[in-house]
Amino acid sequence: KEYAQAVACFRRVLELKPDYSAAYRELGKALEGTGETQAAAEMYRKGKEVAGQKGDIQTIKEMDVFLRRIERTESGGL
Repeated sequence: KEYAQAVACFRRVLELKPDYSAAYRELGKALEGTGETQAAAEMYRKGKEVAGQKGDIQTIKEMDVFLRRIERTESGGL
């Protein structure tokens, strides 16, 4: 649960390999852990784009789930 450290690490990973879609997913999860839900949603959206370009369907599906969870929370749903 060292989310701030994880955020820094995954940002570095993406500097080195910006087409690594799983790193966007993990960065989004770490950002959620720090309470930065809007930044997390942005990472999931960007990650979905990258994953789509690579045909990484499973990662897209996972990020869709995480995005829906954020959207439900922000809209007051459970």
